[in-house]
Amino acid sequence: MTVASLYDLYLRQFDDKASGYFLTYETFLEFLKEAQDEACLRSNLIFDKISAFCTIPVISGTATYALNAAIYSIYYATITDVDGAVTAINQTDRIELDRLSADWRTRTEIPAGFIHDDTSIELVPKPNAAFTLNIEVYRLPVTVLTNITDVPEINKAYHCALVDYALYRAFSMPDNELYDLNKAKHFEEKFIRVFGHRSRATTRRAQYANRPLRNKACFI
Repeated sequence: MTVASLYDLYLRQFDDKASGYFLTYETFLEFLKEAQDEACLRSNLIFDKISAFCTIPVISGTATYALNAAIYSIYYATITDVDGAVTAINQTDRIELDRLSADWRTRTEIPAGFIHDDTSIELVPKPNAAFTLNIEVYRLPVTVLTNITDVPEINKAYHCALVDYALYRAFSMPDNELYDLNKAKHFEEKFIRVFGHRSRATTRRAQYANRPLRNKACFI
């Protein structure tokens, strides 16, 4: 569905047509962006391994690399050496690394794992040569919804549910004639039934960090 059709659906949900003054197109676009982001965060809707930012050149001696801002979770990662040999590396965290080996911060070897630090990825141990890092990720939308012909990046099956979040936000706005907690709760619950509640960031990270590692011994 296009932004125009979603906006029309949004407007038709209101009982009082006179409230249209408060339903500006710009406000709707803001709510629609929030809705799509929330849908992705709650249900991992966009899986990506082919975008350019999923391939990162690794420099010998440099462990930490910036991630695209849309990435919020790394599902799988590999490094490829100059000869084309591909090795899977495993997500871990500093607590586990400190438990296994106190000198992991200073060692320089073939990386066996990585730490995801929200906006960056750190290879461990520090790479001893040039590699190519490839990551498979869950991410937020990267397409900006601006024009009436634009289409949300998530699957069409979920487009109408985005309007429920926009309505929840509209009826939750204090200090205007739209404010209605009962309606806000109604539309929020509709959105939750489709996409669920948002997980804590630490919970999401724990889903992938320190899973059984095939090469955990490499850290020791």
